Amino acid sequence: MARSPGGSRDGAEVVPGLWVGSLSFAEASGQYGITVPKVVVEAGVVPPNTAYLVDRVFYGLREAPRLWGSFRDKRVQRARLTVGGQQCMFVQMETDPAVWRLVACNDRSTTLALMVIYVDDVMMLGPEQVVKDIYEWLTVGVEEEKGWKCSPMEWLGKVPVRYLGMDIRRKDGSLTSFHVSQGSYVGELLKSYPMEASRPSQVPATKDTMPSSDDQDEEEVSEQEGPDPSQVKQAQRMAGELLWLVTRTRPDIGYATAHVFATALKSPAAAIRLGKMVVRYLAATPTWGLTYNGVGEPVEACSDASFAPQGDRSFGCVTTATCGGFAAWRMTKQPTVVLSAAEAELVELVNASQQAAGLQAWVEEVSPQDAGKPLILRVDNTAACGLATTSPGSWKTRHLKVKARHLRFETNEGRIKVVHTPGEVQAADMGTKPVPVARLVDLRKLWGMCAAEDFEADEEEVIVRSLKGGDYYDLLRMMAWMMMVSRIPGVKATGIYNKKPLDYDSSVEFYVLMLVAGIALLAVWEAMKWVAQRLFGEDEATVTKARKLLRIRNQATKALQQELESMSASSSDPISIEKPSVATPKVATTPLSEMSQGPINESTRHTRPTTRTQEDDPDLRAALDTAKEGGFQRLRTPFVMSEHGDRLHLEADCHGLRHANKSRLKKVQVCYYCDGHFPLSYKVLQGRTIPEGR
Repeated sequence: MARSPGGSRDGAEVVPGLWVGSLSFAEASGQYGITVPKVVVEAGVVPPNTAYLVDRVFYGLREAPRLWGSFRDKRVQRARLTVGGQQCMFVQMETDPAVWRLVACNDRSTTLALMVIYVDDVMMLGPEQVVKDIYEWLTVGVEEEKGWKCSPMEWLGKVPVRYLGMDIRRKDGSLTSFHVSQGSYVGELLKSYPMEASRPSQVPATKDTMPSSDDQDEEEVSEQEGPDPSQVKQAQRMAGELLWLVTRTRPDIGYATAHVFATALKSPAAAIRLGKMVVRYLAATPTWGLTYNGVGEPVEACSDASFAPQGDRSFGCVTTATCGGFAAWRMTKQPTVVLSAAEAELVELVNASQQAAGLQAWVEEVSPQDAGKPLILRVDNTAACGLATTSPGSWKTRHLKVKARHLRFETNEGRIKVVHTPGEVQAADMGTKPVPVARLVDLRKLWGMCAAEDFEADEEEVIVRSLKGGDYYDLLRMMAWMMMVSRIPGVKATGIYNKKPLDYDSSVEFYVLMLVAGIALLAVWEAMKWVAQRLFGEDEATVTKARKLLRIRNQATKALQQELESMSASSSDPISIEKPSVATPKVATTPLSEMSQGPINESTRHTRPTTRTQEDDPDLRAALDTAKEGGFQRLRTPFVMSEHGDRLHLEADCHGLRHANKSRLKKVQVCYYCDGHFPLSYKVLQGRTIPEGR
């Protein structure tokens, strides 16, 4: 109703109150009689057994609303009044029986004015003279029937007019610019909460004040005793008070109010805490409401969803606007648990299409010239856009395609247009989660919300700011820019969201592209590794030399083992040299004093050892003979050495190792070369021998 019906430029509104007069009971299901109290009969005022027949409607009668509605509608349907020199009549709308269209008797497609009737309150919208003619018929009547006694007309303007609990005002000089708020109701509500009214808040809810699972757990603990009836009653009363605001002019508190309703019985304490937070927000924004300027698409819907915010069901919001003003919205939990964010967005997109379809039927009935235009649905999820259109998908999204079958069909027929909208400009985001102050300010602008005081001051503030511009040179620069811009040829403006989003596609091209990207990444890695080896690694000559030295070492080790075996076989020593258990012989620890006596001759390192016999070495022969007599024994045990010591011990329990750490003792052994050339023996004293292999 924000746009003037029929394209009229002279609009006015009136809100009269109807007086309920007498009417017939012909349509009533039965007749009613009223008996007088017994005390009246005893006083002799009324004879006994007397009843009075009811022949008119009065307040409190159960059938009064239906009878009054039937009587009122019949009179409006029979009405014939002359407006602008032509005979006109009222046609009741099929989409909203409370709204009547004033049309010419010979042309019912053009709407001249609208009349909204709710019980005995009437609002008329249309040109000023047409409104006066309707009011004259309503109060004076025509020749066949008399009019009704009504209150004087109240014209909308800067001073607000109350209609159905809402304060409606119109901007001066603008026929289609309205502001609807409930400041009077908020003022009365704040009187019941003086403590919250003294502490205003800039947001209706925060994450800390939202009911959580901990609150529900606490309620379950005390569930045996049952919730406090007084708290439940208070929570329900606050929910009802806030619902009256949400369903009319305050969608900014819809998310918080929905949670107050959801927890009023389960967690009344949490619901009261959140409700008081909303009241504090109302104390900071008492006169805020919605604005309507009649500029925009005929029907446009937005949807958004918050996927499983508490781990259970998702929370969604849908809203529908007509001609730039929001006329319907809904914030609630989804009925089922969804498996992904795309499914949650798709569920809300389907709900938005249903809500917008009802409003679209109303708009097309009021304004037939808007019929045939596509219904615009805005959503900020590309996957949901793809599911609602004809883009292909995988088997995982087959069940979602069934949900979106209606949207896909309507999209193919051109009756619905799904548009991807970034989250920054998505109006439905306000009803899905608690938002901070900065984000709430932006969302209220998207919804067209402002305070009643700012409604008239908007244009004046812009004019004042433009007059308070920069200095003289700034004005000259502005004029120069304006002259340059004026020489630019004009072009046709395009829509704000003209970029088509990418379709949600899972075809084979995507997987081929991923495979090619993986192969390219592997090739780049191998190339970088080769370059690093060339720049920082060892060259080929060094690697070849190292391999050659390793081969020579293995050959020398093998030859040494063969020589030791041959020397052991040719020796007359009855005690044979044990074969080492490893490939390389053990090396004895050499003291630093011996190493400092002179450098080792490099020529002797690779000299092949020669075999020595008893005939060649008389000392060896004498030692072996003595060993045979039993006076000496070959030393076949390793020596024991402390961690930082410079002395060798034969036993770990030696008195010289009394202060050493037993766990850090080292065992050293004479090398095979020295043992072959200079075998060690010890003299047996008093039959004491050293155990072998300790």
